[in-house]
Amino acid sequence: MAPAAGSVAAPLLAYADYTGFGERIPLALALAYLVPLFFVALSWFGERTLRTRTRRIALAIGGSGLAFVLMDAVMGLLAVGWLVSNVVKAF
Repeated sequence: MAPAAGSVAAPLLAYADYTGFGERIPLALALAYLVPLFFVALSWFGERTLRTRTRRIALAIGGSGLAFVLMDAVMGLLAVGWLVSNVVKAF
């Protein structure tokens, strides 16, 4: 059930995050959305046993969550990198 829900939720949340950003995102950054979709795809493969159920659920939920916050995290990391590089240049 979790892989099926993640397969629906991840692309919708990625689209919501992509359109909510407000500007056109460069293709290189837009391709980063493949990472959470890959996590959801991994949740479909593997053994279907009780032992691996938790991992499959975690991959589906993690991929969906990452799809929604991905650009915010990337822009935050880029901003920190920019600030650090400017501080280093000042000295």
